[in-house]
Amino acid sequence: MFAETLYKVDNPEQSDPPAEFYQMGIEPFRGLGQMGFRVIEIHGYWDEETHQVIHRIETLKPDWSEAYRSIEEARQRYEQQTDSRVAAGFVHLFTIEIPSGEQVYRKLSSVKRDEGGPVTNSVTIGP
Repeated sequence: MFAETLYKVDNPEQSDPPAEFYQMGIEPFRGLGQMGFRVIEIHGYWDEETHQVIHRIETLKPDWSEAYRSIEEARQRYEQQTDSRVAAGFVHLFTIEIPSGEQVYRKLSSVKRDEGGPVTNSVTIGP
């Protein structure tokens, strides 16, 4: 599964109270005898003191009727969901680069994406 986490705060490890986040991803999905992809989203709060997620709920996990047959279609829906969260102030993105395993934080802007590419004006703020 591909996943990224969006925070309102720039450093969730130093947040008090716990840092609110949305984690979004694309996962393969088998339904009705066919393969597809679906976009998922989890909402919660990261508590650095206990190193645990508090109040974790799935806010988007569609069934087969909302799955996409191609990864490209799923990516478009993923980008729409990400853009809506960025517009709501969740502009600090955390992800793990594959295959290096490097942890990357970026600050995203709410500008529109360039034809399927990443959010423009993103800035890497630390490994």
